[in-house]
Amino acid sequence: MWTFSCPLIAYGDNALEYLLQIQGKKAFIVTDKNIVKLGLVKLVTDQLDAVNITWEIFDEVEPEPSLITIKKGGEAVAKYQPDWVIGLGGGSAMDAAKAIILLLARPDLEPDALSVCETYNFRTKARLMAIPTTSGTGSEATWAIVLTDTVLNRKLGLGNTECMPDVAILDPVMVMGMPSQITGDTGMDVLCHAIEGYTSTWGTTLTEGPGLIATRRVFQYLVKAYKDGNDIEARKEMMYAATLAGMSFGNSMAGLGHSTGHALGAIFHVPHGRTVGLFLPYTMEYLINGSEETTAKYAEMARFCYGASGSDRECAKSLVARVRTVAREIHQPLSIKDCGAARYLYDMVDAKTDPLGPDNPLILMTGLLNGTSGPSVSRWGGATKSPYTGHYGDANAGAWFGAELKTAGYDGIILKGQSAKPVYIYIKDGVAELKDASHLWGKDTYKTQEEIKKEYDDNRVQVACIGPASENLVLYGNIMTEWGHALGRAGLGCVMGSKKVKAIAVRGKIKLPMKDPEKFREAALQAMNEVKEGFLSQIMHETGTAGWVDSAISYGDGPTKYYTAPTLPESTNISGVTQLETCQTGNTACFGCPIRCRKVLQIKEGKYLYDKVEGPEYETVMAWGAMMGLDLDMSTIVHLNEICNAYGFDTISSGASAGYAFYLYELGVISEKDTGGLKLTWGNIDAAIELAHQIGKNQGFGAVLAGGTRRMAQKYGRPLGEAVQSKGLEFPMHDPRAYHSMALVYATAPRGADHNKSDGYQVDGGTGHFDLGLNAGDRWGDDKAEMVEKSQNFRALTDSLGICHYSQIPFAFLVDMINASTGWNTDMDQLLKAGERIFQLQRALSCKLGITSKDDVMPELAMRPIPDSGQEGHVPNMEKMLPEYYAIRDWNSATGKPSKQRLENLGMPEIAASIGAQ
Repeated sequence: MWTFSCPLIAYGDNALEYLLQIQGKKAFIVTDKNIVKLGLVKLVTDQLDAVNITWEIFDEVEPEPSLITIKKGGEAVAKYQPDWVIGLGGGSAMDAAKAIILLLARPDLEPDALSVCETYNFRTKARLMAIPTTSGTGSEATWAIVLTDTVLNRKLGLGNTECMPDVAILDPVMVMGMPSQITGDTGMDVLCHAIEGYTSTWGTTLTEGPGLIATRRVFQYLVKAYKDGNDIEARKEMMYAATLAGMSFGNSMAGLGHSTGHALGAIFHVPHGRTVGLFLPYTMEYLINGSEETTAKYAEMARFCYGASGSDRECAKSLVARVRTVAREIHQPLSIKDCGAARYLYDMVDAKTDPLGPDNPLILMTGLLNGTSGPSVSRWGGATKSPYTGHYGDANAGAWFGAELKTAGYDGIILKGQSAKPVYIYIKDGVAELKDASHLWGKDTYKTQEEIKKEYDDNRVQVACIGPASENLVLYGNIMTEWGHALGRAGLGCVMGSKKVKAIAVRGKIKLPMKDPEKFREAALQAMNEVKEGFLSQIMHETGTAGWVDSAISYGDGPTKYYTAPTLPESTNISGVTQLETCQTGNTACFGCPIRCRKVLQIKEGKYLYDKVEGPEYETVMAWGAMMGLDLDMSTIVHLNEICNAYGFDTISSGASAGYAFYLYELGVISEKDTGGLKLTWGNIDAAIELAHQIGKNQGFGAVLAGGTRRMAQKYGRPLGEAVQSKGLEFPMHDPRAYHSMALVYATAPRGADHNKSDGYQVDGGTGHFDLGLNAGDRWGDDKAEMVEKSQNFRALTDSLGICHYSQIPFAFLVDMINASTGWNTDMDQLLKAGERIFQLQRALSCKLGITSKDDVMPELAMRPIPDSGQEGHVPNMEKMLPEYYAIRDWNSATGKPSKQRLENLGMPEIAASIGAQ
């Protein structure tokens, strides 16, 4: 015998008037604070007041209701003893109401002890009503309950057949205010329920009908409801579809997409509809390959819903394609990496999270195009709560690690917890293992990579590792790979060290799936030719980033003697041109890059000799040279670079901290007593080398420098504006007095001062970006807000795609590569909007972790004019630029937070709510 359960359903316009017919004296409304704030609760209480039913509101339900909250609600309902319990809101509120009404009958129960087998007879106490305000879970038509165990970090599928609501009220007025992102998330939940309910092996004729109709309605109305929230027909039909889908899967069973979505959402706190929608097409493809019966069912759906034709397999595949098309049109992720490192991090940290504690995640993600044949698509990145700055921290690197991780079967890695002993992770072709790393602990980054490659007798194993600096918890410790490629600046290596993870080694031969390989090859070949011929590409190939030294001297761009002197002209001795003319023996490249900007050097003269070594980058050349007034030769700068890389710490923050120490020594603020006998006079090369070693060991005076300039200013009682940093992160080696745009970039970049979050110095230095509409202008102009905002959005996008900043790919080819590889149908406007979404999310996360508008400032020392230099005494006008920028970004001038409207327009209403955006 089979049974089919569903509530009495009041639906259509004015359906809330059904409340005028109910019998009883008291109602207990289970909801959340946002529903109260939106005024939706009042629409219900007004009806109850009209028939003299008193009511009490329990509004503490979270987006993922916890066992703790349910127990609290159970205690409240036991005191109130209502005739009706009303679940008002999304699926969370209705699930909470089902659990709370059971506790009304059995207050002795723990919420996770609710059993499908037990009889509770709660209707002797009260009746249950569900009033949905979203169109997604179908909880108003099922007896299932999903709760979260916040202690063990798991989701619990509970429930009892008694938990089917007595009444469900479907009034379109309740869903008219849904933001687009919630519409999309809940719509994908409906689609998953409908398809899986229809194809369930426990399904019957009665469950198939609702699933079939619900699927057709989703295809007809979801995109319309997403694009136009005021389309009442689309809203109404999606509401009905959600209930029909609930009837279908609630009386049969949900499938793989639903269960895997729950698992992912529980771990990473991604909205449920988003995760089930992410897995749905993949699980459908899996079933098509393994079940003729399910394939036939998919084919029936495709023919019924939109008139598909062809064989069962062809129609079934077209259904998968239709699911993906809908997902793209409502901007739903189709892979885990599309959810984004910053988005994962947002839900996993808060102001109380200890950056060096087990709960702080280290998230490493590949770029979308990593591993493909596109040009210069080697970049991969990471994010964490920075131990150095205390707020959002991210980093980006090139080389081959990202591509290898992709072909090893992983889009990303998330590390939480702490190991009791040193370990490393080995990933090969989809299998990940933890290996003992006790024998590697203490070794430098070069030796670590060498020994791991030897262990597997494979030089193609790609290794990302930490050195002694991160083992010793130097706060700006890096994760290093190959010859000096670094996830730098924000201390990701230090977090890895705190977890006792020495390295991650990857090797893969898995072929990447691609929607249209031929179209991708065509677009990639055209893009490759454009990059090869590009003016910037040719310059970078010849002299690398260190070729910028000569321009820095001319423009006053290279900070010298800690921002107090004109750029050191002797820096030409270690420039990219000098490298090319005196010691360069070749070039090396990151994965898939035709530019080949990395320099292979042979140092035959000087104190430190190297037969084969990779040349230092511009930032290192300046930070460990002019910043301390050092007159260096190639031998010495290469040696300093190798010290930093071998220990594995950031060359910018370390060089700037050393420069600040030299400055304080010159002022007489510190002496040899503080420095352990080191004479930090401008130009003292031996002292600089000793400091580099001490920083790597986190010992002696180097331990002071390992804390950075902001902590140094605090330690020695100096004005904070003397430490040249923003939000705790030192300025890179592009002086904002040389290019005024960089003042705005440094002040507003999410992780702190960061030249790679914008093209400001490149544009103002003469390298425009035609497709982006950025042309070289007056470098001392103060009309930079629009240019900075536009380039920040663009760089947030390219970082996520995995594209090098020096690779200027025409937009037409870029869009073709993305669409051909993913099967999307996107355009550049949508991609740039995605870039803005990423940047605003990073800003919101910084605000969540304590950043405000008061932190978007320029340090006083870097605003002092230097007349006799390439800067010609110019200073950026922040009083003009910053308000203009805030207006473009739509940030609150008092709090620095993005506005609620801007975040909601970008599809992030939950982010707006979490930071209290206005």
